[in-house]
Amino acid sequence: RMLSMLRSPRSTHDRDVINWESGQELDVAPFARLVGSALTDDALVQVELGMQRAEDGVGPLRKQIKVNQQPRRMQDSIGAIKSVLFTPEDLDLVSGSPGGRRRFIDLLISQIERGYVAHLARYLKIVEQRNSLLKSHAKSGGPRANLLEQLGFWDDQLIEHGAAIAASRRDVLGLLCIAFQSRTALFTETARMTAAYAPNLGADFLAAARPGDSREQLVAVARREFETQIKIRRDEEIRRGVTVVGPHRDDLELLLDDRPLADFGSRGQQRLAVIALKLAESDVVAAGGEMPILLLDDLLSELDDQHRRTLLQAIRDSGAQILITTADPGQVEGTPIDHLSRRSVISGSIVEEI
Repeated sequence: RMLSMLRSPRSTHDRDVINWESGQELDVAPFARLVGSALTDDALVQVELGMQRAEDGVGPLRKQIKVNQQPRRMQDSIGAIKSVLFTPEDLDLVSGSPGGRRRFIDLLISQIERGYVAHLARYLKIVEQRNSLLKSHAKSGGPRANLLEQLGFWDDQLIEHGAAIAASRRDVLGLLCIAFQSRTALFTETARMTAAYAPNLGADFLAAARPGDSREQLVAVARREFETQIKIRRDEEIRRGVTVVGPHRDDLELLLDDRPLADFGSRGQQRLAVIALKLAESDVVAAGGEMPILLLDDLLSELDDQHRRTLLQAIRDSGAQILITTADPGQVEGTPIDHLSRRSVISGSIVEEI
């Protein structure tokens, strides 16, 4: 997963995955190097990620990325190897904050749209700088005209990059929500699970974006609604000292019979919903022309035999490469993936089973 997204899925800071003792023999700062290859429909792709701590241990981490042995920028390398990861912590996608769901959305789109990462990085910096300006004015006051003049500069950039992000999310999440409902139908016949994109730009943005619109048309619709919302909520932003309009406040709603799944779903239903969401993510990535690798950590816990078999059959039928971990080998015995080769981790070493 780290070679796919070029960042650790386990730690907020990549420096934390580097062995502190590495580099001692060479008398250099601790470092790590990961290399992996994947066979796509077109060719073999090799991704190499090198990371080195600063000499003082607290400075910026040095990162070097190569794809097929050629140096590449991070934003151009994400998704060179495509993957979908499930971990038990992903249950927070149902019960956690909107920020976690936005991160899920961003990781998905980053793998299938190369320009998305650049728009997102620039947009978040603009929000930070715009918030700093609003907070400074809220504390110290000053002529409103001066503030409006400065905000005008940031508004143009906020709208430019924010509209591109909103259009991408509207486009991709439309596919995700359809795939999600189809996947959940495999697991439950008594309740209906659905997903819905909840843009901060509001229902008018969704209503104005018609099926079949091109990306350019979606961007134009998002830009118009962005401009309108900023004008409407200008006084609120100045009063609160924070940017309140834009995709940094989007959400993905997960519903059970049209009610919030987090509030009305059992733990089992929530787990099945997250699994279905990950399978839907795989469907969306695959629709772009390349099947992702499925990385499934402790997927089968808390599922009964029927749901376990249904899920594993769906995974097998997907045709994707599967890497699945479990602490109980009995969970896969007699299931549709019982034929897969197995490895055991014993005292930190990987051992192939005969």
